[in-house]
Amino acid sequence: MVKDPATGTITTTITATVTTTTTVTTTTRAVEVGKWSVFEIDLTSTNSYSNKYLDVWLSGTFTHQVSGKQIMIEGFWDGGNCWKIRMAPTMTGVWTYSIISNDNQLNGKTGSFTCVDSLNKGFIQVNPDRLYTFMYADRTPWFLMGDTLWSGTSILVDYETRFKSYVDLRASQRFNYIQSVILVGARGPFANIDDQRKNEGGYLFLNNFDKDYLNPAYFQWLDKRVEHVTVKEMVYCLFFSWSQDWSTFSNDQAERFLRYIVARYSAFNVFWSISGEWNEANDAAFYNNLGRILAQKDPYDHPTTIHPTGGGDAFGIGTPPWLLYGMQHKGIQGGTNLNQEIQNERKYDRPVTNGEYGYLFGRNMEGKDNKYVRTRAWQIATGGGFFVNGFRNTYCVPKGNWHLDDSNDAIVGEYFKILYDFFTTKTHWWEMDPNNDLVDNGYALAKIGQEYIIYLQNGGLVHVDLAAATGTLHVEWYNPRNGRYSGQTTVQGGATRNFAAPDSNDWVLHINADR
Repeated sequence: MVKDPATGTITTTITATVTTTTTVTTTTRAVEVGKWSVFEIDLTSTNSYSNKYLDVWLSGTFTHQVSGKQIMIEGFWDGGNCWKIRMAPTMTGVWTYSIISNDNQLNGKTGSFTCVDSLNKGFIQVNPDRLYTFMYADRTPWFLMGDTLWSGTSILVDYETRFKSYVDLRASQRFNYIQSVILVGARGPFANIDDQRKNEGGYLFLNNFDKDYLNPAYFQWLDKRVEHVTVKEMVYCLFFSWSQDWSTFSNDQAERFLRYIVARYSAFNVFWSISGEWNEANDAAFYNNLGRILAQKDPYDHPTTIHPTGGGDAFGIGTPPWLLYGMQHKGIQGGTNLNQEIQNERKYDRPVTNGEYGYLFGRNMEGKDNKYVRTRAWQIATGGGFFVNGFRNTYCVPKGNWHLDDSNDAIVGEYFKILYDFFTTKTHWWEMDPNNDLVDNGYALAKIGQEYIIYLQNGGLVHVDLAAATGTLHVEWYNPRNGRYSGQTTVQGGATRNFAAPDSNDWVLHINADR
């Protein structure tokens, strides 16, 4: 069960009990569930199978009584004689459901529940009116600011002592997105690390990691992780696997694994990534097939992407319909204008995220200092994109020790909080577009005539074209290192105006008209 963070409503659970014949008695309790909360149906069958993961299928159709809207979602085996179906109601009112299955004890069940209103804003989706941006289902803009926890699903980041504390810390630093890989085993620094392939519930697959023998207990502990991220009002981006690990599946095994995860977690506010480093193994056809299946099985159209190898473009795989946002992997080697890289790919009319632009004091060429990770984050944001950070002591446990109390990490965490607070409390960022032609120094994000954000990475003088603005404009400087404002003044629009940063450090110039 999951607690609705907005209302305190506890997820409804429907429990079915089975008699010795095929007659089914359904016991219903707690028939109300908050809008956008997880509604879960528990099902039991005593039928025998050689492999329940392979042999049993089930799905539920949920119908809103007034509108007729339907949500169809597959169920999943949860170990032993237990199966579950999870969905999240998107409208208040009475919902009815019916279940079909090839198991006679699961097939034919029906029931209903009432969805009540809540303060939950709904799942994140691409804004259809501003295709480069995200929003909640209620149309509230959502500014993606992410962090990396590659080992987050494994025992290396155990739930009780590491995972919960990590999520709580990142939430306090305003991060609203975390990315982890579900299956890791064959790739690079993760290879041959036994603890990466299991968590508190044991190995992800049993029988010497046979892909036909999934271990539901592993996913019961992943449930706890997803639920905790959800309660903190964050999004968990679940990478299904790295490309090299996908290569160890047959096509049938890959499809089954993906469908299981989609069935289990679609009712949560999640993002999907089909693969990490996708172009290191397999081909585009393999991933496009998985993406097509995911789009068919996910009734909520959660934002879906794929992650390229180092230096890779967000849309290197093309722009298939399932690819709802792009993820770059640029900046690790340094020397890249990440502002321009984001702009280059906005032409595809989808949000662009740099999912791996440099780890704070990571290993080898990935190691970046405080200034690098801060200034490149601002480059990306003023390019109209989003970014995912990584901290040295948490981003990848096999590469080092685990620390949440590193003083330098805390400083950089504050930098990101400062950036997030500026964009989400002081600006209408979702209405703005990158336009470096407006300035002769730095990077400009603007709603021309209304609002301008200019990021000067090395301070200095900047000429800003305000010809399209009329009347009085309010001006202030924002310090991205401490979050303080200074130099408040006004200027008149209608011409190019000159502004001098307070010093040679990085500064943000914010200009806006009365709203």
